Amino acid sequence: MKQKINQLLDGYYYPVTQQIGFLKAPLKKVAEEYWHLKCHDPYTKNPQEYFLAPKFVTCSLREGLEMLDPIGYPQTLFCETRTDWTAVFVPGGFMSLCNLANSLNCRGVEITLIEDTYNRKTNQGTHGCVRLHVIRDGNRPRFMEYTERLIYVMKSDGGHRWEFHSSGTIMPFEEVENYNKQKITDRFTPQMLDKYLNALGIQMLEEHFYGPTMAHADYKNRFSDSCHEKQTYMAYHMDHMLPYGRVLVRDF
Repeated sequence: MKQKINQLLDGYYYPVTQQIGFLKAPLKKVAEEYWHLKCHDPYTKNPQEYFLAPKFVTCSLREGLEMLDPIGYPQTLFCETRTDWTAVFVPGGFMSLCNLANSLNCRGVEITLIEDTYNRKTNQGTHGCVRLHVIRDGNRPRFMEYTERLIYVMKSDGGHRWEFHSSGTIMPFEEVENYNKQKITDRFTPQMLDKYLNALGIQMLEEHFYGPTMAHADYKNRFSDSCHEKQTYMAYHMDHMLPYGRVLVRDF
């Protein structure tokens, strides 16, 4: 039987919380640099017609994540924390903070925590992943130089087997003795990820760690755009039969 793993807010806002980013820079600076990059993106024609400048609000983490409902639009929620990290949430997809961290000349962290619910017999569910990507600070001329440390355990080969990988500079608090364990999923566990993050000053799973000031960057033409899959949190959870979050339970 698959073991349920701890999720931020008990998975209520999954899949938005399946990946969380952190930038070691003040919220205002992060939001302003994000908008600057959007307005000067050579691959986006007239970005001001499609994206809205980040709007600053004071609210709880739950209220902030509600702004991303429905999911599927290219929105971003930036959130101050109790330390000098700014958290980044995007709806339903995977983020890359390398360009933003490089532009801000700051350290970054990308976290992926996906519970393995895949069933080979029915070919349903999601492939599990525990991933930590630390982006080095300093302006880097080449993309390959962004990574300071990368560790992950994830389902690969079409969901048939697990894979472990580590590269970059080993951090002093790492439990490296686990990396040679026979069972691949024991080499880098959600509990180890949480310990590593705490050593970096990040309390990923603690609601009180986030806020109260946030910045929401929305998509201007969201209702005329048809290239993105749009679902509410509730619809996503029910469609994927997730064992947590907004799942309706009926008594018969």
